[in-house]
Order: sequence, then structure tokens, then C-alpha cells
Amino acid sequence: PWYVETKSPNPKHVIIVIDNSGSMVTDYNDKALIEYAKESTITVLNTLNPNDKVSVITFSDDVTLPPGTDGRGCFRTNLAQATPLNIDHFETFVNSVPTAGGTKYKEALNTAFDLLNASRPTDDEKR
Repeated sequence: PWYVETKSPNPKHVIIVIDNSGSMVTDYNDKALIEYAKESTITVLNTLNPNDKVSVITFSDDVTLPPGTDGRGCFRTNLAQATPLNIDHFETFVNSVPTAGGTKYKEALNTAFDLLNASRPTDDEKR
């Protein structure tokens, strides 16, 4: 983490949107597409540092966001600091994603934009 932080010193806002529709069970090189999506997501999560803010959204017929660890649903309304605890929480969420349903991008993208709007940087913060 210290190396990543020095290589990318500017904080980032990152939202990862995962298609978990039924088509994601399709095999490619003997592995389901959803498995590639999960591995890629976890790789990205592990490149972030605590100065970054992040969220993960999954979608098929419905949009799903990670539940909040504090019971208030904080992960549903704002981007979270990319602390080790939050990254672990996101990884658990990603690893539990099932596949089913159709592919409805519009609601997922609207949710991503809503999260970005709710987490706008302040005037002195550059992201």
C-alpha cells in the first residue's frame, strides 16, 4: 500500500460497476465471466489507498450496493474511504455476488452518478 500511495499521490474517486446478469455465467477459457469480473474488481480495490474513495455496484434486473457495516447503510449513499477494513468489506460483497436476471445498465449508471454527486470533493480537494 505505501508503494501504491507514493506512485499515485492524488486521491481518486473510484466506482466499480459489475454486470452480474445471467449472461455472466458464460465460460471463457474454462472460467465464468463473473469470475473474471470479481478478480478484476478485487485487483482494483487492492491498488487503492486510504486517501481514495470507492464503491462497488452490481446490476442485473436490480442494482445492488454493499450493505453498511454500521447498520446505517453508509455504503449505499456515499463513497467510502479505501481503508483496509472497507476494502475487506467490499471484497466480501464482491465474492458473494450471484448471477441471474437481465442486463439493465441504465439504473446502475444512474446509481454510480448519484454516488459521485453525493461525494463531490470540496473546493480545496482535488480528485
